[in-house]
Amino acid sequence: MITIRQLWRCMVSCLALSVPVIGLASGVSQAATGHLTQIGTVTPPNFGLSDITWFGTPFGKPTVYVAEGAVDVVNAKTGTFIGAIGQGDFKSSTAATCGAIGGHGPNGVLSLTVGRSNQVWVGDGNSTVNVYTLSSPGSGALAATIATGGQCRADELSYDPVHHLVLIANPADSPPYVSFVSVHQNPSEDAIVGKISFPNAAAGLEQSVYDPKTGEFYLNVVQSSAMDPGLGAVAIINPKAKTVVGSYPVAGCGPTGLALDPAIQQALLGCGAGNGLMVIDLRTGAITHTLAGLPDADEVWFDPATGDFVAPGIGGPISVISARTGRVVSQGSITGFTHSGAAGAGKIFIPVLAKGIDIFSMH
Repeated sequence: MITIRQLWRCMVSCLALSVPVIGLASGVSQAATGHLTQIGTVTPPNFGLSDITWFGTPFGKPTVYVAEGAVDVVNAKTGTFIGAIGQGDFKSSTAATCGAIGGHGPNGVLSLTVGRSNQVWVGDGNSTVNVYTLSSPGSGALAATIATGGQCRADELSYDPVHHLVLIANPADSPPYVSFVSVHQNPSEDAIVGKISFPNAAAGLEQSVYDPKTGEFYLNVVQSSAMDPGLGAVAIINPKAKTVVGSYPVAGCGPTGLALDPAIQQALLGCGAGNGLMVIDLRTGAITHTLAGLPDADEVWFDPATGDFVAPGIGGPISVISARTGRVVSQGSITGFTHSGAAGAGKIFIPVLAKGIDIFSMH
């Protein structure tokens, strides 16, 4: 979720055309070896400020979902707008404690398939998650609204397909917490089945992932101690026990984005403290690569088709990083404000404020 601090910094300094300059793990700044080619822009109606972007394959069809005023849907193969899900369904919180953006939605979004049911899950501003059953990738009906029990937004989320659980964060509540939501073919059966509070999470909770090798969730804690603004963590959460079973400290990052290469269990951390990006080994907690000189990144992504991470810098540029080497292999420029993106099938999809969704080829 974009913060006011990140939004303001980008508005005053990042709206110009981004110039691709990077710092590799060695700390030596140099140009990326390749340049991303923009191959199109999708312009949904009345496109404004978006939040999270998701690439999925409902009905076996590559599809992109962007949480904006509704959930805008793009056919990833053809690069065309195919619909909007949830128009008029999303609500804001009226609680003053949520702050300027802490009560707005839609926020996090993901698609999943359980049994024969293709679904889209969306976190909303009033501490609820909306579940839509899809009749096609671009069309869905609201099947359930599940309250997570807070006052502010239900934000980013991830899915455990083994235990059929969605993990969703309430980062703006005090204290911040995550909820486990059961997943069924019939969403009317979905319910909150557990919660974990993070009383020491001084700056909220961000992106999470599920690792099929360990069978655990990993969750970014932006600041793990009120006494040290430079110290964050990646919390390890066991979905069966519904408890935190470990934590990897992360210094000098303020981790927001989190994307996993499940084959080698390396994860990209998007840093929100002006320190670029880091790659963490989820088996040990070791930081295997530090990429300085890049802009802050909010949402980051992994594309299994290429074996690369994608990091949309807040305001640009986009950086593509090899999961195996930790090196930036290509970059692309963005004109305008962006903070999220997703990739799949060798393409990158980047929402740009008041413009649309820019599409780049990774080849």
